[in-house]
Amino acid sequence: MSVKTGVRSVSYSGLRAGSGPLAWGQRDIWNKIGNLGELGSRFNLVCAVDVPDGTAVESLLAAVVGMVERHESLRTRFSVGPDGEPRQELSADGEIPVGVRTLERVDTAAVATACAEMQGQSIELDDVPLRVEILTDGTAPRSLIVCVSHLLCDGVGLAVLRRELSDFLSSGAFPRDDGAARPQPLDRAAFEQSPAGRRVNEQALAYWRSQVERYPARLFPPPSHTESVPRYRSGVVRSPVISAVPKLTARRHRVSPNAVGVAVWALLIGLLAESDRSVLHLICANRARPGDRQAVEQLAQCVPIVIDLDHGSFAELFRDVHRQCIKAYSHAMYCPVQAGRVVTDLAPPGTHPDRSRCLVNPLFGVFDPSPGGADLPPDGADASLPAMAASATVEWSGGTSRDDVTGFVRLGPNDEALLQADTRVFPPDLIEQALRAAPELLVAGYRDDTPPADAARRALTG
Repeated sequence: MSVKTGVRSVSYSGLRAGSGPLAWGQRDIWNKIGNLGELGSRFNLVCAVDVPDGTAVESLLAAVVGMVERHESLRTRFSVGPDGEPRQELSADGEIPVGVRTLERVDTAAVATACAEMQGQSIELDDVPLRVEILTDGTAPRSLIVCVSHLLCDGVGLAVLRRELSDFLSSGAFPRDDGAARPQPLDRAAFEQSPAGRRVNEQALAYWRSQVERYPARLFPPPSHTESVPRYRSGVVRSPVISAVPKLTARRHRVSPNAVGVAVWALLIGLLAESDRSVLHLICANRARPGDRQAVEQLAQCVPIVIDLDHGSFAELFRDVHRQCIKAYSHAMYCPVQAGRVVTDLAPPGTHPDRSRCLVNPLFGVFDPSPGGADLPPDGADASLPAMAASATVEWSGGTSRDDVTGFVRLGPNDEALLQADTRVFPPDLIEQALRAAPELLVAGYRDDTPPADAARRALTG
């Protein structure tokens, strides 16, 4: 329960200013927010930082100023130019309002509620799309909450921001960089317009053409079902095998855990579509270049991967998907407008550049420092795995009335997988069927004693 709410303000001045087109990653999110209209707040990101005992509110305000000075994305606003194209505007001077809310008790539940409230509110993009709030218990500040539009940064960038704020509150200083120059959004957009950037884009578009030309006639089951309310339903499956078995399997076959997860969901989506190929769009962090790991920016983009499902063994499937993932990740920086034209020109009739997609966000090893699946037996002691998979729990986790993709799968970072899908294509019983099949199929892949397609059919019907 809120007892008192106030607003403090911090200012910055004398910094770099400028304007330019959106960088590719920013344009990707700009398009998605535009597709969702009034539901664009779904692309807000939020994080909370615990405040050490003895920290004054003034120290938190200093941390806010420091993060805005350090990361130009956090003082960038967006507008539409005379040519109808979106632009980014970097401010040299400005103010950031900081809410101060006093609660009777600042515990985990109270912080989660405050985060949800901030994340659910619309953010005006023509002002700096950044919100900050301090939670106090009447005696001292206890939590610092930062909410940003996805246009400012992606999930990895938010994790960087949270870590830097935590370091500042603990030590009074931001962490030192690793020596690589940290790119800023205007610099990135300028590179993308340069001859070198155009070459990167041309190579990525050539990759897109190679994949879109292999799209099967049917990407998903035909949309003949009556939609539920909400139209897009989300379900979650939880089991220790979700995160740990991909790591055991990856070690056995010398592939990445994410490739194992992607392969399993390619089987499930492809067979539900009654197709011998599966088309997934991998969400790629795009953090391989020097300095990018420290950037608080929107760099993530998705890239298609077409996976043949007719493999004689899981070992062959996993190695094939691993190779394809590496190739996809190396071509995941591109102009989304031009990539959309590739889909329009080459994809089967009725394929929409945005909505005819199933996104997969494989997060094994991205945010989780621990190996996951603490109760899983060691490699080789797999007798108990089928029972562990069978004991997986599935529950519904909400949904939305509107989305810009047909399906979305999140793998990890903990012992769960999420599937959100358009119920006109995947009715709720199919969503639940796929979620329940995933742990069993992961175990089948680890044991590798059945052809992948056969194992997937058995998991879906069992």
